[in-house]
Amino acid sequence: MMSLKFLKNFSFFFSILLLLVFTFLFSFTLFISEKPMKINILNLFDRESQILKKKKYGR
Repeated sequence: MMSLKFLKNFSFFFSILLLLVFTFLFSFTLFISEKPMKINILNLFDRESQILKKKKYGR
């Protein structure tokens, strides 16, 4: 009888956990689709980078 009670509790908590995970994923998907982020990759490869200037001219 102890294992039946354990299985009942385990299945209850597992289903709650799955419900929370799916709710989080669904809300995250809605949030991302509502406000898409624009990432400009070309700014990362800027030729006038301050780091490269310091290395190039030894400042």
